[in-house]
Amino acid sequence: MRRSRTLRALSAIRRFRSDTAAGPIVEFAVVVPVLLYILINIFELAWAFQTRHAYVTAVREGARYAAVSANPCGEINAIKQVVNSRLDSPVSLSSIIVTSRPNGCVIPSDERITVRIDRVPYAGITGVSLLRFLGSAVNLSASATFRWERAS
Repeated sequence: MRRSRTLRALSAIRRFRSDTAAGPIVEFAVVVPVLLYILINIFELAWAFQTRHAYVTAVREGARYAAVSANPCGEINAIKQVVNSRLDSPVSLSSIIVTSRPNGCVIPSDERITVRIDRVPYAGITGVSLLRFLGSAVNLSASATFRWERAS
């Protein structure tokens, strides 16, 4: 009796070892989380590039506004507002830097006006981003420089 039980148990173990029907399910369970993590990071990276592109577009509009204004020295807050108005989620005004006058408000005709968004922390759209593991924080910056057109 004991021997027949042992033989049945060994037979069941052999059948279980030779059964490969569950193999694809196990492989699927192992591979899917890795693929999902890669997919999430692709979306996260695309979102970071889209956000940086929005910053570049916004500072370009701000620099264009400053380049055609009659007095960029007196319109720094207006330039910052133009930059913020072009963003879906505005940044703090202290992050927007306008440099147009190395000599006070005397602007030579060939003066370059630079508008920057400097070191804005990238928040991301997910909490499992690979970007978070690159360092303590991911900061985005953008800059645009235009020549001041002397408005008459």
